[in-house]
Amino acid sequence: WRCGAARTTPFIRNSILSEKSGFTRDFARAISSSFCSSSVSDDETFASSSSRASGFSSSEKEDLETIRRRNFPIRTVHVFEQKQQRRKKTMMSSKAKEKEEEKNIIPVTVFVNQKLMDSKPIERLRGMKFDRLKIECVSDENDGGDDDDDFADNALGEKEESVLSSKMASSESSSSMMMKTKKISAVGWWFANTDALSKHMEREQMTMMMKTTKSGGKEEKEEKCKSGDEIVWTHSASAGVDHLLKHEAIQTHGSVMTNAKGAFSASLGEWAIFASMYFAKEVFNMQRAQREKVWKRFQVDMLKGKEMLVVGYGDIGRSIGKRAKAMGMVVNGVRSKKVIEERDREVVSEMFTLQELEKAVETADYVALALPHTRETENVVGVKVFGKMKSSAVLINVGRGASVDENALCDALNTGKIRGAALDVFQTEPLPESSPLWSIDEAKLLMSFHSADLTSDYHDLAMDVFVENLRRFDQSGGKTDDLINKVDKTVGY
Repeated sequence: WRCGAARTTPFIRNSILSEKSGFTRDFARAISSSFCSSSVSDDETFASSSSRASGFSSSEKEDLETIRRRNFPIRTVHVFEQKQQRRKKTMMSSKAKEKEEEKNIIPVTVFVNQKLMDSKPIERLRGMKFDRLKIECVSDENDGGDDDDDFADNALGEKEESVLSSKMASSESSSSMMMKTKKISAVGWWFANTDALSKHMEREQMTMMMKTTKSGGKEEKEEKCKSGDEIVWTHSASAGVDHLLKHEAIQTHGSVMTNAKGAFSASLGEWAIFASMYFAKEVFNMQRAQREKVWKRFQVDMLKGKEMLVVGYGDIGRSIGKRAKAMGMVVNGVRSKKVIEERDREVVSEMFTLQELEKAVETADYVALALPHTRETENVVGVKVFGKMKSSAVLINVGRGASVDENALCDALNTGKIRGAALDVFQTEPLPESSPLWSIDEAKLLMSFHSADLTSDYHDLAMDVFVENLRRFDQSGGKTDDLINKVDKTVGY
C-alpha cells in the first residue's frame, strides 16, 4: 500500500492544485500523508485522513473524499497482490519442506510371516511413529515361514511376488534414469520365507550393463549402475542367523546385520535346568509308575555340587551358567577365547576353547550346548567327544542341531557311553519319522521340538529388540554405529 500510494501521490497532488487553485500546500500534504499512512484497515485510513483534513471547509472535504474514493481501488489491488504473493511463498515453502522431508525418509521393509501379519507385535510396529523411518510390512501370502520358527516353510505367495516384482520394475526404471543420488534403506526378517529377503537383496545389488560400441570398432565401454535404495541394515527376528546366511545374497551383502540376541536367553536357560532336573529327579520313572499305577520309591540326585559345562558361553550360555550357579553347581565354559570376562568371574570357574572340548567334557556331569551353526561347530560333538564323557553324564542341546552327530549320539545312548540326552534342536527339522532318535527310550532321551523358548511372549520379546534398534537407527539419521546385537557374518554369530 505504501509503495502504491507513493506512486500515485504526485499525480493526485498535481490534480488537486490544477483543479482547485485555491488549495494550499498544507492541503496537498494532508492528502499525501493520508495515502502514505501505515494504517491496517480501510476504515482506519479514512478516519485518519479525515482527522487530518478537519481544518478544511465542507466543499474541500468533499473533494478530498472524492479523491480518496477514486484511489481506493488502487490500494485494494495492491493489497490483493501482496496477499497472493504471501500465499504463493507459503505454498512454495510448504512444498519445499515436504520435498525435504521426503528426501530424509528412510524406508524399512519388513518381511513378515503371513500368520503373524495381524499379531499384536506387528500391529505395534505399524502403529509406531518415527521421525525418519517409514515401515512397510510385506507378507507371505501362502502361510510361508522359516524353519527357525514354528511355522512351515512354503514358497512365496503370489501377492508377495507381485509386490516384489513391482519393486524390481521400479528399481530398474530408476536405474535406467542413471540416478546419481541413492537413498539408504533397511530390511527386517520376521519369521518369513528366507527366499523373500534373499530376492529383495539380490535386486538391490543388481547391476545394469549399459554397453556402447565405438564406430568401427571392437572397443566397448561398460557402465554399471546400482538399482534401488542402498540397504545399510538387515535385522533378524531370531538369535540364530544361519538360516539367513545360507543365502549368498544375504551373506555377502555389505549391510550391517543384527539379531535378537538376548530376547530368548532366559527361557532357554530355564529349559537347560529343567532338562538337568528331568534326569536328576528321575521324572521318567515317576511318570512310568503313575501310568502303571504302581507305588514305587526310588533314589534321586541333586544338582548341587554337580558340574555344568556350558559349550558356547555367549548370551544363552551365560543365562544357563547363572542358573546353574544358583543351583549350587560348578560352572565351566567353552568359547572361542580362553578368557573369563569380568562379568562372568563370579559364575565361571574355568574357561576352555572349542579345540579343548574333549578335555573339558571329561569331568562334566551335564554338558549344555548353546552353539551357533558354523563350519567350526558342525558335528563338533561326535564319537570322540562321547568317548571322553562320563558314563553318568547328560548332554543338553538348546543351540543348533547341526552341532551334534546324531548317529554317534544314538550309539552313545544305546551302548551306555553316556546316561542321557535332552534335545530341543535337531539336524533336520521337523525330525523325520525315519530318525532313530524316535525309538530311544524316554529314560535316556528327552525331546522337545524347537520350542524351549516358545513362550507366550516370544514374539513380543523379539519385537522389543527390533524396536530398540529401530529407534537407534531413526535417531542417528540412518547410521548403524549405535545398533545393538551386531552379527559378524564371516563367523555366523
